[in-house]
Amino acid sequence: YLTNAVLVLNIEQGLLGDELRDGGTKAETSTFPRPRRFAFRVTFLALQTAVGLILISGSGDVILGLQSLSGAVGMTALTYFLPFVMYWLVFPEEMDARKKFWFALNVALGVVIMIGGILSSAADLLENAGGVFGGYCHLTYRYSPSSPDDP
Repeated sequence: YLTNAVLVLNIEQGLLGDELRDGGTKAETSTFPRPRRFAFRVTFLALQTAVGLILISGSGDVILGLQSLSGAVGMTALTYFLPFVMYWLVFPEEMDARKKFWFALNVALGVVIMIGGILSSAADLLENAGGVFGGYCHLTYRYSPSSPDDP
């Protein structure tokens, strides 16, 4: 599980180190954060707040557009072409000319589908974005079942 606290503490330990793990004693490390840890945590929280404000500054479809963009990149790659690429890299000795053609065709089609999804999602995001801190979220969802415009 990755809650916000676990996420920030793991990043903090990775970037700033961990005194207890590095040989410090409990008495040497205060329960109060040092100034650099405090600055890191405040910066992390400020960045999360800024991202949240950016997300709600446009229409309600911005989050839907971000989901479709992540699906266009991640799920398309994991479903359509990365399995073929990984198999080809792990078992190159099993690849004859027919199999190489079939795998290359699947990879090419997957990349075309991914590019189409990225372009479609990016166009949707640009259409719905209100700019950075460009106003309030008006929540006029395009795909909402409670919307009178939705069939």
